[in-house]
Amino acid sequence: METFERESKYKVIITLLIILALFVEILVIPKFFSDYSSILNLVIWIIIAIISQNLENQHNNFKSKKETLKTVFIIISIYLFFYYASGLFLGFAKNVYTNSLKNIIINFIMYIAIIPFQEYTRSRIVNNTRNNFIYFLITVALILANINYSNLSNYFSTGSTTFEYLAGTIYPLIIESVLCTFLVKKGSYVISLMFLLPLKCADIFIPIVPNMDWFIKVSYISALVIIVYYFANYEYKIFVERFTRKEIKKDDPKKSIPSVIFVMLFTFFVAGILPIKPVALLSNSMFPNVKRGDVVIVKKLKHEDLRNLCIGDVVEYKIDNISIVHRIVDIHKSSNGEYIFITKGDANRSEDSPVTEEQIRGIAKHYIPHVGYPSVWFSEQILKIHQ
Repeated sequence: METFERESKYKVIITLLIILALFVEILVIPKFFSDYSSILNLVIWIIIAIISQNLENQHNNFKSKKETLKTVFIIISIYLFFYYASGLFLGFAKNVYTNSLKNIIINFIMYIAIIPFQEYTRSRIVNNTRNNFIYFLITVALILANINYSNLSNYFSTGSTTFEYLAGTIYPLIIESVLCTFLVKKGSYVISLMFLLPLKCADIFIPIVPNMDWFIKVSYISALVIIVYYFANYEYKIFVERFTRKEIKKDDPKKSIPSVIFVMLFTFFVAGILPIKPVALLSNSMFPNVKRGDVVIVKKLKHEDLRNLCIGDVVEYKIDNISIVHRIVDIHKSSNGEYIFITKGDANRSEDSPVTEEQIRGIAKHYIPHVGYPSVWFSEQILKIHQ
């Protein structure tokens, strides 16, 4: 009875401290102590972790810890190899986190040093209860704790920036936190650290990053989370739940690898990484040959291929980061030897503004009717893009 009362008291204290930490991080620090936010957050989580060590473990899920640790390490290593190798195709950009020693230290404290204390706290709370609601609360609390609240209003200025922030920043935080709660429940905080620390260290310390947009990054991290989940759950079933050989064979996560590869290839196709890509038409400017909501399959062109374009070809070009698919009606050569393309929608009365070689992205090869309507609706209603 005394042990139970002591455990309940510690749970209440830790819960209040986490609420206090969120309150301080969201409302107090940005307003009064913005220059010391990283240090203050770290100190708060150190205190919470120290108090949480008094919670006793009520689970016996650690039999598969060693094997799961190895599995997660291998998966993360493969992931980082392919992630940075993709820069060979997409190009590399300078890592904004490594532009100065001061930024490296600040980001280390903010994004890396705090992780062991947060994950230790998560582990102590999760493994002290069998209440799913508690799992949910600690998962949400750690999502909120890892949001950067400085200049948050800037991300909600337009529909496109709001969606990009929610999908490119908040969504990865959610799936990572859910996975870490699963990992500490099925193993220990050491496994969640094996998942998080290599990713965050790579983000902070490697001076170059693949030059990819948020959609591709989110696709990468989504695939990683799914693969880690399946393999960690598989290890748990083998070593803890003692599944039969037939059940183990049935649930072998290696069977899911072809599906994951297919999904990733489809994602690369949609994102435009492959030599061909889909473009959904937002207007009827190419009516009657191609209509609003149709998808044009575009073959990407290299710079030397642009000289082979002819009058009558339908091309995709960019203007203000919006894709336009129109027909070439004339071609001129500028004084510096570059080609200037005059394009026009088949249904339009007037020609477009002259299109330079740098604006051309590819040539239309095939048309698929109607399948682009979801993309059209999303672009117009959410991103507020109109053509």
